[in-house]
Amino acid sequence: TFTVSGNRTLVANFDPIVYTIAASASPAEGGSVSGAGDYPFGQTVTLTATANDGYSFTNWTDGSNVVSTDANYSFTVSGNRTLVANFTINTYTVTAIANPTEGGTVAIDVASQNGVYSYGTNLVITATANDGYHFTQWSDGVTEAQRSYTVVADVEFVAYFTEDGVNEYTITATANPIEGGTIEGARIYEENAQAVLTATANTGYTFANWTEGGEIVSTNAAYSFTVTSDRTLVANFTINGYTISATANPTEGGSVEGAGNYNYGQNVTLTATANTGYTFTNWTEGGEVVSTNAEYSFTATADRTLVANFTINTYAITVNVGEHGTVTYNGAEVTSIMVEEGSTPAFVITPEENYRIDVLSVDGIEEELTEEQLSGFTYTFEPVMSDLVLSVTFTRLNAADMIEAASIAIYPNPNNGIFTLSMESIEGDVTCQIVNASGSVIETREINATDGSEFVFDCNVAPGVYFVRVISGDRVWTESVVINR
Repeated sequence: TFTVSGNRTLVANFDPIVYTIAASASPAEGGSVSGAGDYPFGQTVTLTATANDGYSFTNWTDGSNVVSTDANYSFTVSGNRTLVANFTINTYTVTAIANPTEGGTVAIDVASQNGVYSYGTNLVITATANDGYHFTQWSDGVTEAQRSYTVVADVEFVAYFTEDGVNEYTITATANPIEGGTIEGARIYEENAQAVLTATANTGYTFANWTEGGEIVSTNAAYSFTVTSDRTLVANFTINGYTISATANPTEGGSVEGAGNYNYGQNVTLTATANTGYTFTNWTEGGEVVSTNAEYSFTATADRTLVANFTINTYAITVNVGEHGTVTYNGAEVTSIMVEEGSTPAFVITPEENYRIDVLSVDGIEEELTEEQLSGFTYTFEPVMSDLVLSVTFTRLNAADMIEAASIAIYPNPNNGIFTLSMESIEGDVTCQIVNASGSVIETREINATDGSEFVFDCNVAPGVYFVRVISGDRVWTESVVINR
Protein backbone atom coordinates (compact mmCIF):
# COMPACT_ATOMS: atom_id res chain seq x y z
CA THR A 1 0.00 0.00 0.00
CA PHE A 2 1.28 3.47 -0.89
CA THR A 3 0.02 6.95 -1.64
CA VAL A 4 0.16 7.94 -5.31
CA SER A 5 2.39 10.94 -5.93
CA GLY A 6 3.46 10.31 -9.50
CA ASN A 7 3.91 7.76 -12.27
CA ARG A 8 5.47 4.51 -11.11
CA THR A 9 6.39 1.21 -12.80
CA LEU A 10 6.37 -1.73 -10.42
CA VAL A 11 7.32 -5.39 -10.88
CA ALA A 12 5.82 -8.26 -8.88
CA ASN A 13 8.47 -10.97 -8.56
CA PHE A 14 7.58 -14.63 -8.08
CA ASP A 15 9.70 -17.63 -7.15
CA PRO A 16 8.72 -21.12 -8.34
CA ILE A 17 7.42 -23.47 -5.67
CA VAL A 18 9.94 -26.20 -4.80
CA TYR A 19 8.63 -29.75 -4.43
CA THR A 20 10.20 -32.91 -2.98
CA ILE A 21 10.52 -35.95 -5.21
CA ALA A 22 11.19 -39.02 -3.05
CA ALA A 23 12.18 -42.42 -4.48
CA SER A 24 12.96 -45.79 -2.87
CA ALA A 25 13.60 -49.41 -3.89
CA SER A 26 11.31 -52.31 -3.03
CA PRO A 27 12.69 -54.59 -1.77
CA ALA A 28 15.68 -52.54 -0.61
CA GLU A 29 18.08 -55.34 -1.65
CA GLY A 30 16.53 -55.45 -5.10
CA GLY A 31 18.31 -52.43 -6.49
CA SER A 32 19.07 -48.74 -6.21
CA VAL A 33 17.45 -45.49 -7.36
CA SER A 34 18.87 -42.12 -8.34
CA GLY A 35 17.46 -38.72 -9.27
CA ALA A 36 15.37 -37.99 -6.16
CA GLY A 37 15.58 -34.54 -4.58
CA ASP A 38 14.01 -31.07 -4.40
CA TYR A 39 12.95 -29.52 -7.72
CA PRO A 40 11.14 -26.31 -8.74
CA PHE A 41 7.73 -26.44 -10.39
CA GLY A 42 7.88 -27.18 -14.12
CA GLN A 43 11.33 -28.80 -14.13
CA THR A 44 11.82 -32.16 -15.84
CA VAL A 45 13.04 -34.92 -13.52
CA THR A 46 14.44 -38.32 -14.51
CA LEU A 47 14.51 -41.13 -11.94
CA THR A 48 16.70 -44.14 -12.71
CA ALA A 49 16.23 -47.61 -11.23
CA THR A 50 19.17 -50.04 -11.35
CA ALA A 51 18.62 -53.69 -10.45
CA ASN A 52 21.13 -55.54 -8.28
CA ASP A 53 22.47 -58.96 -9.26
CA GLY A 54 19.72 -61.54 -9.15
CA TYR A 55 16.89 -59.02 -9.51
CA SER A 56 14.98 -57.45 -12.40
CA PHE A 57 13.29 -54.07 -12.50
CA THR A 58 9.50 -54.35 -12.65
CA ASN A 59 7.92 -50.89 -12.55
CA TRP A 60 7.58 -47.50 -10.86
CA THR A 61 4.56 -46.96 -8.65
CA ASP A 62 3.10 -43.86 -7.04
CA GLY A 63 0.90 -45.07 -4.23
CA SER A 64 -0.86 -48.09 -5.71
CA ASN A 65 -0.70 -46.78 -9.29
CA VAL A 66 1.84 -48.03 -11.82
CA VAL A 67 3.24 -44.90 -13.51
CA SER A 68 5.99 -46.42 -15.67
CA THR A 69 7.53 -49.71 -16.69
CA ASP A 70 10.73 -48.03 -17.89
CA ALA A 71 13.71 -48.03 -15.55
CA ASN A 72 14.32 -44.40 -16.58
CA TYR A 73 11.18 -42.49 -15.65
CA SER A 74 10.90 -38.81 -16.67
CA PHE A 75 8.15 -36.37 -15.72
CA THR A 76 7.48 -32.68 -15.12
CA VAL A 77 7.33 -31.54 -11.51
CA SER A 78 3.92 -30.28 -10.44
CA GLY A 79 3.83 -31.35 -6.78
CA ASN A 80 5.42 -33.54 -4.11
CA ARG A 81 5.71 -37.19 -5.13
CA THR A 82 6.74 -40.42 -3.44
CA LEU A 83 7.72 -43.07 -5.94
CA VAL A 84 8.79 -46.67 -5.53
CA ALA A 85 11.00 -48.68 -7.90
CA ASN A 86 9.80 -52.26 -7.68
CA PHE A 87 12.19 -55.16 -8.29
CA THR A 88 11.48 -58.89 -8.65
CA ILE A 89 13.94 -61.57 -7.61
CA ASN A 90 15.04 -63.78 -10.50
CA THR A 91 14.26 -67.49 -10.50
CA TYR A 92 16.22 -70.31 -12.11
CA THR A 93 15.75 -74.01 -12.81
CA VAL A 94 18.12 -76.44 -11.10
CA THR A 95 18.00 -80.06 -12.30
CA ALA A 96 19.88 -83.05 -10.86
CA ILE A 97 19.76 -86.49 -12.49
CA ALA A 98 21.49 -89.89 -12.24
CA ASN A 99 23.33 -91.55 -15.15
CA PRO A 100 22.54 -94.35 -15.55
CA THR A 101 19.22 -94.02 -13.74
CA GLU A 102 19.62 -97.51 -12.26
CA GLY A 103 23.00 -96.53 -10.85
CA GLY A 104 21.69 -94.38 -8.03
CA THR A 105 19.62 -91.39 -6.94
CA VAL A 106 20.13 -87.64 -6.63
CA ALA A 107 18.44 -85.43 -4.03
CA ILE A 108 18.25 -81.64 -3.47
CA ASP A 109 17.72 -80.62 0.13
CA VAL A 110 15.44 -77.65 -0.58
CA ALA A 111 11.97 -78.36 -1.88
CA SER A 112 10.83 -76.52 -5.00
CA GLN A 113 8.10 -76.38 -7.58
CA ASN A 114 9.35 -78.03 -10.77
CA GLY A 115 12.94 -77.36 -9.78
CA VAL A 116 12.55 -73.56 -9.78
CA TYR A 117 14.55 -71.65 -7.13
CA SER A 118 15.05 -68.00 -6.29
CA TYR A 119 18.37 -66.32 -6.93
CA GLY A 120 20.81 -66.83 -4.04
CA THR A 121 19.16 -69.95 -2.61
CA ASN A 122 21.76 -72.29 -1.05
CA LEU A 123 21.31 -75.92 -2.07
CA VAL A 124 22.93 -79.18 -0.98
CA ILE A 125 22.84 -81.85 -3.70
CA THR A 126 23.61 -85.46 -2.80
CA ALA A 127 24.29 -88.44 -5.08
CA THR A 128 23.62 -91.87 -3.57
CA ALA A 129 24.70 -95.07 -5.37
CA ASN A 130 22.39 -98.08 -5.58
CA ASP A 131 23.60 -101.55 -4.66
CA GLY A 132 26.15 -102.85 -7.15
CA TYR A 133 27.15 -99.30 -8.24
CA HIS A 134 29.39 -96.59 -6.96
CA PHE A 135 29.43 -92.83 -7.56
CA THR A 136 32.22 -91.64 -9.84
CA GLN A 137 31.78 -87.92 -10.44
CA TRP A 138 29.50 -85.04 -11.41
CA SER A 139 29.19 -83.78 -14.97
CA ASP A 140 31.32 -80.72 -14.14
CA GLY A 141 34.17 -82.88 -12.78
CA VAL A 142 33.41 -82.62 -9.06
CA THR A 143 34.16 -85.99 -7.41
CA GLU A 144 32.46 -85.47 -4.02
CA ALA A 145 29.05 -87.15 -3.86
CA GLN A 146 27.62 -84.32 -1.79
CA ARG A 147 28.03 -80.80 -3.04
CA SER A 148 26.76 -77.29 -2.38
CA TYR A 149 25.42 -74.83 -4.93
CA THR A 150 24.18 -71.24 -4.64
CA VAL A 151 21.55 -70.52 -7.31
CA VAL A 152 22.73 -67.90 -9.83
CA ALA A 153 21.62 -69.43 -13.16
CA ASP A 154 19.82 -72.32 -14.80
CA VAL A 155 21.91 -75.47 -14.37
CA GLU A 156 21.81 -79.24 -14.71
CA PHE A 157 23.90 -81.57 -12.58
CA VAL A 158 24.47 -85.14 -13.75
CA ALA A 159 25.69 -87.69 -11.22
CA TYR A 160 27.57 -90.52 -12.94
CA PHE A 161 27.55 -93.99 -11.43
CA THR A 162 29.63 -97.01 -12.44
CA GLU A 163 28.80 -100.66 -11.94
CA ASP A 164 31.04 -102.34 -9.40
CA GLY A 165 33.75 -104.57 -10.86
CA VAL A 166 33.79 -102.77 -14.25
CA ASN A 167 37.01 -101.15 -15.44
CA GLU A 168 36.95 -97.34 -15.44
CA TYR A 169 38.97 -94.89 -17.46
CA THR A 170 39.48 -91.17 -17.14
CA ILE A 171 38.96 -89.02 -20.24
CA THR A 172 40.58 -85.65 -19.74
CA ALA A 173 40.02 -82.74 -22.13
CA THR A 174 41.28 -79.15 -22.12
CA ALA A 175 40.91 -76.09 -24.32
CA ASN A 176 43.89 -74.49 -26.09
CA PRO A 177 44.03 -71.60 -25.58
CA ILE A 178 41.89 -71.63 -22.44
CA GLU A 179 40.00 -68.51 -23.57
CA GLY A 180 39.30 -70.09 -26.96
CA GLY A 181 36.32 -72.19 -25.86
CA THR A 182 34.77 -74.72 -23.51
CA ILE A 183 34.71 -78.54 -23.28
CA GLU A 184 31.94 -80.93 -22.29
CA GLY A 185 32.02 -84.70 -21.86
CA ALA A 186 35.32 -85.19 -20.08
CA ARG A 187 34.86 -87.53 -17.11
CA ILE A 188 35.32 -91.13 -15.87
CA TYR A 189 33.76 -93.71 -18.21
CA GLU A 190 33.18 -97.45 -17.96
CA GLU A 191 35.22 -99.57 -20.30
CA ASN A 192 33.69 -99.77 -23.79
CA ALA A 193 31.33 -96.89 -23.06
CA GLN A 194 30.76 -94.38 -25.86
CA ALA A 195 32.33 -91.05 -24.99
CA VAL A 196 31.29 -87.81 -26.70
CA LEU A 197 33.50 -84.78 -26.23
CA THR A 198 32.03 -81.47 -27.41
CA ALA A 199 34.15 -78.38 -28.06
CA THR A 200 32.32 -75.03 -28.21
CA ALA A 201 34.24 -71.99 -29.45
CA ASN A 202 33.93 -68.75 -27.55
CA THR A 203 33.08 -65.54 -29.38
CA GLY A 204 35.98 -64.52 -31.60
CA TYR A 205 37.41 -68.03 -31.89
CA THR A 206 36.90 -70.99 -34.23
CA PHE A 207 37.30 -74.65 -33.36
CA ALA A 208 40.26 -76.19 -35.21
CA ASN A 209 40.70 -79.83 -34.13
CA TRP A 210 41.16 -82.38 -31.37
CA THR A 211 44.70 -83.54 -30.70
CA GLU A 212 46.20 -86.23 -28.47
CA GLY A 213 49.91 -86.12 -27.80
CA GLY A 214 50.23 -83.50 -30.54
CA GLU A 215 48.54 -85.70 -33.16
CA ILE A 216 45.24 -84.70 -34.72
CA VAL A 217 42.55 -87.26 -33.91
CA SER A 218 39.47 -85.38 -35.17
CA THR A 219 38.42 -82.15 -36.87
CA ASN A 220 34.83 -82.46 -35.64
CA ALA A 221 33.83 -80.33 -32.68
CA ALA A 222 31.81 -83.31 -31.37
CA TYR A 223 34.31 -86.17 -31.10
CA SER A 224 32.95 -89.66 -30.36
CA PHE A 225 34.94 -92.76 -29.50
CA THR A 226 34.80 -96.01 -27.53
CA VAL A 227 36.55 -95.81 -24.18
CA THR A 228 39.24 -98.43 -23.79
CA SER A 229 41.88 -96.50 -21.83
CA ASP A 230 42.67 -93.25 -20.12
CA ARG A 231 43.02 -90.44 -22.65
CA THR A 232 44.17 -86.82 -22.53
CA LEU A 233 42.80 -84.73 -25.39
CA VAL A 234 43.13 -81.09 -26.34
CA ALA A 235 40.49 -79.04 -28.19
CA ASN A 236 42.39 -76.47 -30.25
CA PHE A 237 40.87 -73.13 -31.14
CA THR A 238 42.17 -70.39 -33.42
CA ILE A 239 41.47 -66.73 -32.89
CA ASN A 240 39.48 -65.17 -35.71
CA GLY A 241 41.22 -62.67 -37.96
CA TYR A 242 39.46 -59.74 -39.61
CA THR A 243 40.23 -57.28 -42.41
CA ILE A 244 39.70 -53.62 -41.62
CA SER A 245 39.55 -51.57 -44.85
CA ALA A 246 39.58 -47.76 -44.94
CA THR A 247 39.45 -45.31 -47.87
CA ALA A 248 39.24 -41.54 -48.32
CA ASN A 249 36.28 -39.85 -50.02
CA PRO A 250 37.14 -38.03 -52.20
CA THR A 251 40.58 -39.53 -52.64
CA GLU A 252 42.14 -36.07 -53.00
CA GLY A 253 40.48 -34.98 -49.76
CA GLY A 254 42.93 -36.66 -47.44
CA SER A 255 44.65 -39.83 -46.31
CA VAL A 256 43.86 -42.66 -43.87
CA GLU A 257 46.07 -44.81 -41.67
CA GLY A 258 45.50 -47.89 -39.54
CA ALA A 259 43.74 -50.23 -41.97
CA GLY A 260 44.94 -53.85 -42.10
CA ASN A 261 44.43 -57.32 -40.62
CA TYR A 262 43.57 -57.67 -36.94
CA ASN A 263 42.76 -60.51 -34.55
CA TYR A 264 39.48 -60.67 -32.68
CA GLY A 265 39.49 -58.36 -29.68
CA GLN A 266 42.47 -56.35 -30.90
CA ASN A 267 42.19 -52.57 -30.67
CA VAL A 268 42.04 -50.75 -34.00
CA THR A 269 42.70 -47.03 -34.46
CA LEU A 270 42.00 -45.43 -37.82
CA THR A 271 43.32 -41.92 -38.40
CA ALA A 272 42.02 -39.56 -41.09
CA THR A 273 44.21 -36.61 -42.11
CA ALA A 274 42.74 -33.90 -44.35
CA ASN A 275 44.77 -32.51 -47.23
CA THR A 276 45.21 -28.77 -47.71
CA GLY A 277 41.90 -27.22 -48.72
CA TYR A 278 39.78 -29.98 -47.15
CA THR A 279 38.26 -30.68 -43.73
CA PHE A 280 37.53 -34.09 -42.22
CA THR A 281 33.77 -34.68 -41.85
CA ASN A 282 33.13 -38.17 -40.50
CA TRP A 283 33.67 -41.92 -40.74
CA THR A 284 30.89 -43.93 -42.39
CA GLU A 285 30.21 -47.63 -42.83
CA GLY A 286 27.62 -48.69 -45.36
CA GLY A 287 26.48 -45.08 -45.59
CA GLU A 288 25.90 -44.77 -41.83
CA VAL A 289 27.94 -42.34 -39.72
CA VAL A 290 29.94 -44.25 -37.09
CA SER A 291 32.18 -41.45 -35.81
CA THR A 292 32.83 -37.73 -36.22
CA ASN A 293 36.33 -38.00 -34.73
CA ALA A 294 39.26 -38.07 -37.14
CA GLU A 295 40.83 -40.70 -34.87
CA TYR A 296 38.35 -43.57 -34.65
CA SER A 297 39.08 -46.46 -32.27
CA PHE A 298 37.17 -49.72 -31.91
CA THR A 299 37.64 -53.40 -31.11
CA ALA A 300 37.97 -55.82 -34.04
CA THR A 301 35.02 -58.23 -34.01
CA ALA A 302 34.29 -58.54 -37.75
CA ASP A 303 35.47 -57.47 -41.19
CA ARG A 304 34.73 -53.77 -41.67
CA THR A 305 34.86 -51.37 -44.61
CA LEU A 306 35.04 -47.75 -43.52
CA VAL A 307 35.17 -44.47 -45.41
CA ALA A 308 36.76 -41.25 -44.17
CA ASN A 309 34.74 -38.42 -45.68
CA PHE A 310 36.29 -35.04 -46.39
CA THR A 311 34.65 -31.77 -47.45
CA ILE A 312 36.39 -29.18 -49.58
CA ASN A 313 36.75 -25.89 -47.71
CA THR A 314 34.51 -23.07 -48.90
CA TYR A 315 34.60 -19.39 -48.11
CA ALA A 316 32.19 -16.49 -48.43
CA ILE A 317 32.98 -13.47 -50.56
CA THR A 318 30.72 -10.60 -49.54
CA VAL A 319 30.22 -7.88 -52.17
CA ASN A 320 29.43 -4.30 -51.11
CA VAL A 321 28.58 -2.06 -54.07
CA GLY A 322 27.98 1.67 -53.97
CA GLU A 323 25.59 3.61 -56.23
CA HIS A 324 26.18 4.31 -59.93
CA GLY A 325 27.77 1.01 -60.85
CA THR A 326 27.47 -2.77 -60.78
CA VAL A 327 29.57 -5.77 -59.76
CA THR A 328 28.66 -9.04 -61.46
CA TYR A 329 29.80 -12.64 -61.07
CA ASN A 330 29.09 -15.06 -63.90
CA GLY A 331 26.84 -12.44 -65.47
CA ALA A 332 24.67 -11.77 -62.41
CA GLU A 333 24.77 -9.03 -59.79
CA VAL A 334 25.58 -10.58 -56.40
CA THR A 335 25.86 -9.56 -52.76
CA SER A 336 27.76 -12.69 -51.71
CA ILE A 337 28.97 -15.99 -53.13
CA MET A 338 30.55 -19.17 -51.79
CA VAL A 339 33.79 -20.34 -53.43
CA GLU A 340 36.10 -23.30 -52.92
CA GLU A 341 39.46 -22.85 -51.25
CA GLY A 342 42.17 -22.00 -53.77
CA SER A 343 39.75 -20.77 -56.43
CA THR A 344 40.24 -17.41 -58.22
CA PRO A 345 36.78 -15.92 -58.75
CA ALA A 346 36.47 -12.99 -61.17
CA PHE A 347 34.07 -10.04 -60.78
CA VAL A 348 33.17 -7.60 -63.57
CA ILE A 349 33.04 -4.01 -62.25
CA THR A 350 31.11 -1.57 -64.46
CA PRO A 351 30.54 2.14 -63.63
CA GLU A 352 27.48 3.94 -64.99
CA GLU A 353 27.95 6.45 -67.81
CA ASN A 354 29.87 9.53 -66.70
CA TYR A 355 31.10 7.66 -63.61
CA ARG A 356 34.28 5.84 -62.74
CA ILE A 357 35.52 3.57 -59.95
CA ASP A 358 36.35 5.61 -56.87
CA VAL A 359 37.66 2.99 -54.38
CA LEU A 360 38.06 -0.78 -54.68
CA SER A 361 39.10 -2.57 -51.49
CA VAL A 362 39.40 -6.16 -50.25
CA ASP A 363 38.93 -6.61 -46.50
CA GLY A 364 39.38 -2.87 -46.10
CA ILE A 365 42.69 -2.74 -47.98
CA GLU A 366 42.45 -0.41 -51.00
CA GLU A 367 43.69 -1.71 -54.34
CA GLU A 368 45.77 0.51 -56.64
CA LEU A 369 44.04 0.86 -60.01
CA THR A 370 45.32 2.16 -63.35
CA GLU A 371 43.56 4.98 -65.21
CA GLU A 372 42.24 2.40 -67.63
CA GLN A 373 40.86 0.23 -64.82
CA LEU A 374 39.00 3.17 -63.26
CA SER A 375 36.54 3.10 -66.15
CA GLY A 376 35.67 -0.53 -65.40
CA PHE A 377 37.47 -3.89 -65.54
CA THR A 378 37.39 -7.51 -64.38
CA TYR A 379 38.83 -7.97 -60.91
CA THR A 380 40.24 -11.48 -60.26
CA PHE A 381 41.05 -12.66 -56.75
CA GLU A 382 44.25 -14.38 -55.78
CA PRO A 383 43.63 -18.00 -54.60
CA VAL A 384 41.00 -17.65 -51.87
CA MET A 385 42.04 -18.99 -48.46
CA SER A 386 39.53 -17.22 -46.17
CA ASP A 387 36.28 -15.26 -46.08
CA LEU A 388 36.70 -11.93 -47.89
CA VAL A 389 34.81 -8.65 -48.42
CA LEU A 390 34.98 -6.89 -51.80
CA SER A 391 33.89 -3.24 -51.59
CA VAL A 392 33.50 -0.92 -54.61
CA THR A 393 32.36 2.71 -54.71
CA PHE A 394 31.92 4.96 -57.74
CA THR A 395 32.30 8.71 -58.35
CA ARG A 396 31.12 11.04 -61.10
CA LEU A 397 33.66 12.04 -63.73
CA ASN A 398 34.94 15.60 -63.20
CA ALA A 399 34.22 18.31 -65.82
CA ALA A 400 37.63 18.03 -67.47
CA ASP A 401 37.22 14.30 -67.94
CA MET A 402 33.74 14.72 -69.36
CA ILE A 403 34.78 17.51 -71.72
CA GLU A 404 37.77 15.61 -72.96
CA ALA A 405 35.52 12.67 -73.71
CA ALA A 406 32.94 14.81 -75.55
CA SER A 407 33.26 15.42 -79.33
CA ILE A 408 31.35 16.28 -82.53
CA ALA A 409 31.70 14.88 -86.02
CA ILE A 410 30.28 15.78 -89.46
CA TYR A 411 29.62 13.39 -92.34
CA PRO A 412 29.78 13.31 -95.23
CA ASN A 413 32.42 15.99 -95.43
CA PRO A 414 32.74 17.51 -98.06
CA ASN A 415 29.03 17.46 -99.01
CA ASN A 416 26.42 19.26 -101.15
CA GLY A 417 24.94 21.15 -98.19
CA ILE A 418 23.18 18.17 -96.63
CA PHE A 419 25.15 16.62 -93.77
CA THR A 420 24.75 14.90 -90.39
CA LEU A 421 26.06 16.28 -87.11
CA SER A 422 26.95 13.57 -84.53
CA MET A 423 27.56 14.36 -80.83
CA GLU A 424 29.38 12.02 -78.46
CA SER A 425 29.13 12.45 -74.67
CA ILE A 426 27.21 15.71 -75.04
CA GLU A 427 23.89 15.88 -73.24
CA GLY A 428 21.24 18.48 -72.50
CA ASP A 429 20.18 21.70 -74.24
CA VAL A 430 22.79 22.90 -76.75
CA THR A 431 22.97 25.60 -79.42
CA CYS A 432 24.15 24.63 -82.92
CA GLN A 433 25.37 27.40 -85.25
CA ILE A 434 26.51 27.44 -88.90
CA VAL A 435 29.21 30.12 -89.32
CA ASN A 436 30.76 31.31 -92.61
CA ALA A 437 34.44 32.02 -93.19
CA SER A 438 34.04 35.68 -92.18
CA GLY A 439 32.56 34.64 -88.79
CA SER A 440 28.92 35.51 -89.52
CA VAL A 441 26.27 33.16 -88.13
CA ILE A 442 24.04 32.06 -90.98
CA GLU A 443 21.90 29.51 -89.13
CA THR A 444 21.11 28.76 -85.47
CA ARG A 445 19.30 25.69 -84.09
CA GLU A 446 18.43 24.85 -80.45
CA ILE A 447 18.79 21.11 -79.78
CA ASN A 448 18.17 18.79 -76.81
CA ALA A 449 21.08 16.37 -77.16
CA THR A 450 21.74 12.94 -75.71
CA ASP A 451 24.90 10.91 -75.92
CA GLY A 452 25.26 9.72 -79.52
CA SER A 453 22.61 12.12 -80.91
CA GLU A 454 22.64 12.82 -84.66
CA PHE A 455 20.99 15.75 -86.43
CA VAL A 456 20.65 16.38 -90.20
CA PHE A 457 21.30 19.84 -91.64
CA ASP A 458 20.25 21.09 -95.11
CA CYS A 459 22.15 24.30 -95.77
CA ASN A 460 21.20 26.30 -98.91
CA VAL A 461 24.39 28.31 -99.08
CA ALA A 462 27.08 29.10 -101.62
CA PRO A 463 29.91 26.60 -101.97
CA GLY A 464 32.77 27.19 -99.56
CA VAL A 465 34.23 26.42 -96.16
CA TYR A 466 31.90 26.78 -93.15
CA PHE A 467 32.09 25.96 -89.47
CA VAL A 468 29.61 24.10 -87.26
CA ARG A 469 29.69 25.38 -83.68
CA VAL A 470 28.04 23.50 -80.73
CA ILE A 471 27.63 25.47 -77.50
CA SER A 472 26.79 23.82 -74.14
CA GLY A 473 27.10 26.21 -71.21
CA ASP A 474 30.65 27.52 -71.24
CA ARG A 475 31.92 24.74 -73.49
CA VAL A 476 32.20 25.12 -77.28
CA TRP A 477 32.99 22.51 -79.92
CA THR A 478 33.79 23.55 -83.51
CA GLU A 479 34.21 21.44 -86.65
CA SER A 480 34.78 22.69 -90.28
CA VAL A 481 32.59 21.55 -93.15
CA VAL A 482 33.18 21.91 -96.91
CA ILE A 483 30.12 22.47 -99.11
CA ASN A 484 30.41 21.82 -102.86
CA ARG A 485 27.61 22.34 -105.39
